[in-house]
Amino acid sequence: LSRQSIRNITEAVFDGLSNLESLFLWDNQITILPEGIFHGLFNLRHLSLGSNQLTSMPEAIFDGLLGLEVLSFSGNNLKSLPEGIFHGLLSLRELNLNSDKLTTLPAGIFQGLTGLKYLSLDNNELTSIPEGIFKGLTALYWIYFSNNRLKELPAGVFRDLSALEELDLTGHELTSLEEGVFTGLSKLRGLHLGYNKIARLDKGVFHGLSGLSWLDLGGNQLTGFPKGIFDRTTQLLGLDLGGNQLTSLPEGLFDGLSTIGWLYLQDNRLVCVSSMAFANLTALTVL
Repeated sequence: LSRQSIRNITEAVFDGLSNLESLFLWDNQITILPEGIFHGLFNLRHLSLGSNQLTSMPEAIFDGLLGLEVLSFSGNNLKSLPEGIFHGLLSLRELNLNSDKLTTLPAGIFQGLTGLKYLSLDNNELTSIPEGIFKGLTALYWIYFSNNRLKELPAGVFRDLSALEELDLTGHELTSLEEGVFTGLSKLRGLHLGYNKIARLDKGVFHGLSGLSWLDLGGNQLTGFPKGIFDRTTQLLGLDLGGNQLTSLPEGLFDGLSTIGWLYLQDNRLVCVSSMAFANLTALTVL
């Protein structure tokens, strides 16, 4: 039923479709969903409601969808969601909430989604992350959270995400990152922090990220780094520092990065590069 011109949809329209596994309603003009519209769809695995004109969602809209694995309602006009809207979706693996107009998220909105692996919140208007919002999401592999309006990240906000491998925080308004903000992310492989307003990093901000292979800090306002900031990211394969305000590269800055293959430094203000700045980068192929 995608790419039609559906505006209104009645509560009983799917009655009797107990064997339905996939329902695609994206790219219509739906503004309201009746609370009981999905009741009885016990075998539903995939539900797409993206690119409609929804402005609100009933809290019990997904009640009974115990087998639902993929849920998307990106590209709507939702500014907020009820705290209990996803409660009971024990089989959910993928949740797409990108390109809505979300300004806030309740702290308990993801409670119980213990099997969730993929979460997209890109292109919203979120200004903060509530403490404990990711509690219990121990299976989550990927968080895409780019192009919102975060100004700060609370220390330990990601501490429960022990399986997380990819974290995208590109395009916010972050100005600094404190030690402890990435605590608990021992399996993280990719960290994307480009195009913020970061001017300061604590020396220990990347401690605990021993498996990190890609770090993007491009397009920020960094003028320098604390000594030893990369000492514990010894598995890095790629580091993007382009588009900052670096004026020098001191000796020892990249010590320990013997596995790095890509180092991007374009569009800075470099006037001084130590003769030993790249001395230990034996695997480097792109500079």
